[in-house]
Amino acid sequence: MFFVFGVPKLLKKGDKATAPRTQAVRTTASAQAVDAERLLSKYIPKTFSGTPDNLIAAVDWLQANAARQGEWRDISLTYSILPRSDRCQVDSLPACLQEKIREAKIDPVDFQFTYFFDQVFLSAEGVLVGSQKAFFIDFEGLRRSGWRTGFRDFSNRYTCSKFKYRSKYPLDFIKNNYKKSSIFTPIEQAPFPNGVTASGQPTVDWHAVSINPKAFPLSVPDAKQRQSLAQVYAKQGKLAPQPRSFIVIQAEDGRMFLTEAMDAGSDLAEDAIAWRIGNNSTEIDYFKRLGDKAKALCFILDDASVDIGAVLDASRQ
Repeated sequence: MFFVFGVPKLLKKGDKATAPRTQAVRTTASAQAVDAERLLSKYIPKTFSGTPDNLIAAVDWLQANAARQGEWRDISLTYSILPRSDRCQVDSLPACLQEKIREAKIDPVDFQFTYFFDQVFLSAEGVLVGSQKAFFIDFEGLRRSGWRTGFRDFSNRYTCSKFKYRSKYPLDFIKNNYKKSSIFTPIEQAPFPNGVTASGQPTVDWHAVSINPKAFPLSVPDAKQRQSLAQVYAKQGKLAPQPRSFIVIQAEDGRMFLTEAMDAGSDLAEDAIAWRIGNNSTEIDYFKRLGDKAKALCFILDDASVDIGAVLDASRQ
């Protein structure tokens, strides 16, 4: 099991992290990150190669062919990512958290996987990555397998100011459940290995954004799902979903990105957008350089067959 999931063989639960051992863990962590990227690239579409592939030159096509829903000049931008176990290693965390973990003498492997499963439980989806295999996990699978029940029914705090940690025995959890494909779905068998959005569409990094439906209409291509959601949203004071709802995000430096309002977040402020990006330091750094405020233009199309790819082709020229 340790080999399959990429847990360093040199560290077992309860080991103390001496200086040479910590250096070895860092080396293993770097190698695992490379292996993970290579493995997941087979199943998760690449939309970033130095820059996202959804940069556009103009909104002329949208203005001519779509209805303009509105304009927001001061949108707060945040990002969301798909939790990955390899990105939850202690060495990948902020320095202040690493220090908290060292001070408390917490086993780094135990922390990595407890932290990962807690993230998946909150984010609804995640990927457990090993040296040779990867597994897709969703909230329902974790709930059914008892991640937050019984002796695991408590919350940890993963912030530097209010750090609080207690093990949920994640290695036992993996050992007891990883052969159950309904809980740990091999990524090659997962219908949506990068996650699925509220619109029913597969999540695509940099293309998908999450919005508050009271401010922006959700993009829902499927007519039956759109009709069903419209009835629910009407009772909640939310905008009716549309066949296609595109949002052009203009960063502080003027660059424009075409996105689709595929997901909805009830906890998002009406003047906020959560942009789905890839879970790696390069893409996170790129996002942060865009600034935390942006201008947003929303366009809706009645024709669900016109997907974001077609609009990108027309808007790059």
